[in-house]
Amino acid sequence: MSTESSDVNPVWKLVAIGRGSFATVSILLGRPVAFKQVLISQRTPELKAEFETLRVIYDFCDVDFFFLIPRPLAYYDPSISTSFTSPEATPPGRLRARRPLVTQGDFEVLKLSNAAYAMDQVFPLPLKTAGVIRSLFYPPTTREAPVPTLCRLYFGKVIETSKRSIAFFNSANFPLDLARYNQVLTVVPDAGLPTPEAISYGMGEMLGYIHWRADPQISVKRPNKFVSAVFCNQL
Repeated sequence: MSTESSDVNPVWKLVAIGRGSFATVSILLGRPVAFKQVLISQRTPELKAEFETLRVIYDFCDVDFFFLIPRPLAYYDPSISTSFTSPEATPPGRLRARRPLVTQGDFEVLKLSNAAYAMDQVFPLPLKTAGVIRSLFYPPTTREAPVPTLCRLYFGKVIETSKRSIAFFNSANFPLDLARYNQVLTVVPDAGLPTPEAISYGMGEMLGYIHWRADPQISVKRPNKFVSAVFCNQL
């Protein structure tokens, strides 16, 4: 075995993993951090409101549940030098740092053109599981597409593949209904995937906690519908 060693320095680079009409979500290579950047500067207040909502709900839902809420780390608008906001690193009475440090300098080095906030990165599917999903369910003309990184679970509906247009194919956020999920469990029983029953229970548990415990704390500022939309997307 070679005794020589060498340093490997990661490249701090943002890579977009999703884009809608409101914002772009990117991950920072080499760090477990994601950034959500608003596309149109006029909608910056909406992004700031979403960040503040995420802060409130995370603090209420930072408990030992089946599902976790992504931690909000920091917010910054490059057009306002005093806009940087970051929750307290270590709340009173806690020895373990609650949130990794993301500084204003990090935003500046990344040269983000519009307002953005940083949050925990949601890690992708295990490689073997992702490969099985591609081989089982991708349309024939897309078998060479990248493996899925995340899956959207539709346990309350049936996905009829024959009627699904290729225009709606998305390898980054691939849909699984109950039948598809059970098929994956059968093919890769050693993947450590939870049962559908555990997932359904966990969804109800977290959404109930959000609406009955955290939602009243912010409903005076933002409608409940807005809160629901934010966290259905996050979960």
